[in-house]
Amino acid sequence: MILVNLLPQGLRRARRWSFAAVTVRQGAVGVVAALGVVTIGLGFWRVGLASAHRRLDAEWKGLQATRSQVAEARDRLQTLERQAGQLTRVRATSPQWAPRLNLLSDALVPGVWFTRLTVEPVEAKRPAKASSKGKKGRTPPAVAADRRIQLLVAGTALIPDGGAPSPLAALLRSLKQQPEFTRSFEAVELKDVERRKLGPLDVSDFVLRFDVREPSVSSTR
Repeated sequence: MILVNLLPQGLRRARRWSFAAVTVRQGAVGVVAALGVVTIGLGFWRVGLASAHRRLDAEWKGLQATRSQVAEARDRLQTLERQAGQLTRVRATSPQWAPRLNLLSDALVPGVWFTRLTVEPVEAKRPAKASSKGKKGRTPPAVAADRRIQLLVAGTALIPDGGAPSPLAALLRSLKQQPEFTRSFEAVELKDVERRKLGPLDVSDFVLRFDVREPSVSSTR
């Protein structure tokens, strides 16, 4: 059987091309919609990424601040440890003044009073050079000498009338009779005695010099 298409050729071509155009338009709309969805998704992803970046940046800054605080605390601890070591050495090498001052207070006699206490270093005498005899190339080890200091106690004493005993002599005897005197002081000397008038009284100003030996740092380690 023979079929004959009675439509003009122009109409047949227009129908065929309109179907293809519709197909292309539908595909283009789908691509545009897909691109829109992708763009929106990328926008949300970028917002989430920026939020995560800000959060990580805040955490990093917090870690940096914590590290700085830890370093500062470590430095402070090291400083305190050094200061504690220095304080321990000072305590070990400094003379104990409380027992010495208590000794002076206990030895005080009527008619004598102290007016000033001063602590001064004493220049150590240089030891004589050792003989060079012995093995060559060997130097004897240096021995740290104890540091000597002196305690100067200024005071005033009444001058007794007639043949009454001197308060200064009584003070010196009282000092030397103290059990802790020899362990607290090496020697005591009365110096700079000056007589003067204190109203109707005759008094003597004086200075007591006490020798004190302070242990060297090396001997306490």
